[in-house]
Amino acid sequence: MVDETPDEHGEVTRLLHRASDGEAGALQQVLAMLHERLRRIARRQLAGEQAGHTLETDGLVHEAYLRLEGLDRIQWRDRRHLLAMAARTMRRVLIDYAEQRRAHKRGG
Repeated sequence: MVDETPDEHGEVTRLLHRASDGEAGALQQVLAMLHERLRRIARRQLAGEQAGHTLETDGLVHEAYLRLEGLDRIQWRDRRHLLAMAARTMRRVLIDYAEQRRAHKRGG
């Protein structure tokens, strides 16, 4: 597993602070820099799901991107904080997805 170099690690933190200050595009830059790491998190999250799950790795990462970008007034601390929030967000996406599938099966 190759993570970012110390310089990239510092750049992630700088960009997150800029995102917290409301700079447009800063969070998207961070998410792009951490894309492969987010894909690994998504694969781990999906590994715990039942067979036949239709949401795939890239779809889960994309949904997490959208939800993270929609967060207002969050003070990003660092890379670890973002990755923890991304993992939690992915889990929430999977829960919402399962609830929607159950509702659909019940005719709701």
